[in-house]
Amino acid sequence: MAIKNGVYAASISILNKDLSLDIESTITHSEKLISEGCNGVVIFGSTGQAQLISASEKKKLIERLKDNKLKEDFLIGTGENSLKQNIDIMKHSINNGINRFLIMPPAYYKYGDEEAYSFFSKIIQQVPESEIILY
Repeated sequence: MAIKNGVYAASISILNKDLSLDIESTITHSEKLISEGCNGVVIFGSTGQAQLISASEKKKLIERLKDNKLKEDFLIGTGENSLKQNIDIMKHSINNGINRFLIMPPAYYKYGDEEAYSFFSKIIQQVPESEIILY
């Protein structure tokens, strides 16, 4: 399914007292944003602390979305600087029925247009079934 036009909220990631990801509350919050009129939600964007949530916690949340009735309305922000980790999160998402992503270029590194193009090209080559919004 293609990314549909409309308003996509940047959802927050809710943390437990021990600073682990509260998966159920994060999903519930995202569902509420959709029920209140958003066309979709980006999970793990900047507002969702994408770079601060571990890959294993991201994968656990993605697994919980597999059977979610609103699955078609979610985009996953990979939030990784590593090319390999971006691809890994994306393939895990696709294996769980979500192929829509918000991807940012690596942060904190100096690069030009060619390097940014190369980064995104390599992702597309490795995960061609993905639909991507560039951050």
